[in-house]
Amino acid sequence: MKKKRQITYSLSARQKRQLKQQEQQGEKQEQTEEVPPAEIIAKRKPNYPLIICITAVALAAVLIFLAIFIPIWNREKVNHDTFLKWKYFNPEDPENPYTDTNPNPNPTPNPIATITLTGSDEDAFKAIFGEKEVEISLEIFMDDAPYAGMNFMYLAESGFYDGTIIHDVYRGKAAMNGFTQDKNSSARAKEATFIRNLKGFVENSVSTWDSTNYKLGYRLKVEKERSIANTSQSQLGYLLHVAGNSISYSTSTLFMLTTDDNPIYNHADSSTSIVNNLSWVGRVTNDESLNVLRKINGVAVTASGKSFVPNTTIKIESIKTNLSSERKKYLLNNFESLISGGKESTLRNVAYNQTYYNFKD
Repeated sequence: MKKKRQITYSLSARQKRQLKQQEQQGEKQEQTEEVPPAEIIAKRKPNYPLIICITAVALAAVLIFLAIFIPIWNREKVNHDTFLKWKYFNPEDPENPYTDTNPNPNPTPNPIATITLTGSDEDAFKAIFGEKEVEISLEIFMDDAPYAGMNFMYLAESGFYDGTIIHDVYRGKAAMNGFTQDKNSSARAKEATFIRNLKGFVENSVSTWDSTNYKLGYRLKVEKERSIANTSQSQLGYLLHVAGNSISYSTSTLFMLTTDDNPIYNHADSSTSIVNNLSWVGRVTNDESLNVLRKINGVAVTASGKSFVPNTTIKIESIKTNLSSERKKYLLNNFESLISGGKESTLRNVAYNQTYYNFKD
């Protein structure tokens, strides 16, 4: 049998070249599609400075929004009960205050007032106190004496005592009543530009102290007294308010700091006890404050009428509280209404006789 001739197909050299050219053109086309030219890459590159700028502006807008609205959402709800029922106020259910049998599990801490003292003569002041400026930190007993406490904080935050002096240091007590130089010559309550902005006071229309047109504050009722029957208990470091309608020189502005373990609660002439006319408003919070009071108790004094004026001026630079901004604002704006329930009587006229105030109903 005759074998069939095997036929093989082979590409010619020309065909091979054409096939190779086609393959090369295909590779170039693929590279063109997959790898853009450098200028195209540059055009497609993100504009990072613009992105960063837009992001920063958006972030700033968010932060401003949060700064404005978060305080509004979280703002403390303040009303009369916040102050008058300090210990028992229930912010979750104001209509149902806490009681002694159902105590507040998270009571609001009592406010702290800080009295900053300096001296007109820095060297003389430093010789007594060791520093050119010292502080007395006081806890205000809002649970025991809310009216006297609010009265003190209102006067303090109004700046009533700023720049005044401790004008009387005697028998374990240091008195502050808003005098700017000495008891017989000047007082903050005579400064018309100040008094016209102070609630509860009436501006003096004439220059003399004994004018019936001149009115200085109000008297407060005596609030809960702290027991002082136990003579072994130190009475050093308390803030007292001279209250009541019977005591001759009680006024809304008169407060005393106890500077001795056993102060004597009567007039300078020992004729009238005032122990039953005192509201115990607060007490110092630390040993440093107690030491300042002991040093005040040891200053040399000079008798002036019924006062014993320190020979080295003890100036009240300022009295500030740690009340929240909401409570401070509410107290300053609503003080007359807040204090009304604690008044002993209305505004009174002054009869000034160079020794002490004697208020008339």
